[in-house]
Amino acid sequence: MLRRSVLLTFPAFLVACASREFKPLSFAPNVVLQDAPPGMAIVYLIRAPYDTATLPVYFNERKLAVLPSLTYTAVVVRPGTFAIASAPNGRPPESPASTLTVSAGERRYLYVSAPTDRTVSFAAIPMGKAGIIPLLLPSYASAGARTWKECSELDAQGLMSLGRLVLPEPGAA
Repeated sequence: MLRRSVLLTFPAFLVACASREFKPLSFAPNVVLQDAPPGMAIVYLIRAPYDTATLPVYFNERKLAVLPSLTYTAVVVRPGTFAIASAPNGRPPESPASTLTVSAGERRYLYVSAPTDRTVSFAAIPMGKAGIIPLLLPSYASAGARTWKECSELDAQGLMSLGRLVLPEPGAA
């Protein structure tokens, strides 16, 4: 008797599932990339999703943009060689600059590397009149140099689909 009820219930379950309308997976649309104007090049600078520091970016020691986590920017430049530096949390650039050489008509993609170090600070938990709990809670912050590394267009589109566009500062490049 139990076997019959299982044998009858299982097909009914399958029919119930099959009658539901299933929607295909959908993904965010690809990021539309700009083409470089005639005689110029375009460079995309992309923040990695795991770095939480706000990062000002400098092109040849001129401030280009301030990129919070999960953002990217695009800049149109004349052909040539550029030094790209980043300054975590608004401090002057302390990391050695990455060098990029672009030609007319090129579209290049750079992402910022992970910080080379992180700082740890501890906070004690206050416990009213009794004082503090001796348990110390660590707090981590990104520190150290960051460099810009080139990536493919496919990788860049994947990273940009996670973030949002930040416009460069006026007259930056």
